[in-house]
Amino acid sequence: HFTPSVKWRTMSFMSYGLRERKKEETRRTLMYAALELFAERGYDHVTVEQIAERANVAPRTFFRYFESKASACFGFQADLIDALEDTADALATSELQIREYARRVQEDPQFFETQVRLSLDHPQVRVKRLEVLLAWDDAVTRRFLAETPGVDPVRARLAAYPATHLIPAVMET
Repeated sequence: HFTPSVKWRTMSFMSYGLRERKKEETRRTLMYAALELFAERGYDHVTVEQIAERANVAPRTFFRYFESKASACFGFQADLIDALEDTADALATSELQIREYARRVQEDPQFFETQVRLSLDHPQVRVKRLEVLLAWDDAVTRRFLAETPGVDPVRARLAAYPATHLIPAVMET
């Protein structure tokens, strides 16, 4: 079992208005509820209804934030991708994201260990993790193409790989 740190639970990645902060708080609460239940009972023995109950929301609310149990394991990727879409420097933003990620892993290793174990033990979670990484690859590649007009798209994709593939390396280490 793991108990996420209060600091991590209340942390926000961006400055939002009240409505956006409430949405992020709900997303975070659902993600933690899901990971806590998966750690306690096993992924296959947890329902969306149980996750919603633990998070004190309706099951319908769960599906406003996540398409599946597997997607609830990776609730922060949208913020990372949005930050990349809005930056003028994809490499610097990616570096900051990787450093922040490494700090969070060090601060709350059980949380990330749960994510890794779920990814390794459950194909649907592994596929979702790969989808998240591919979406991040795509976002970095799009930014590289926008930042350097005329660059070959294959080279932009290859340049994105080191930044985006450090996250799974940090996760699994």
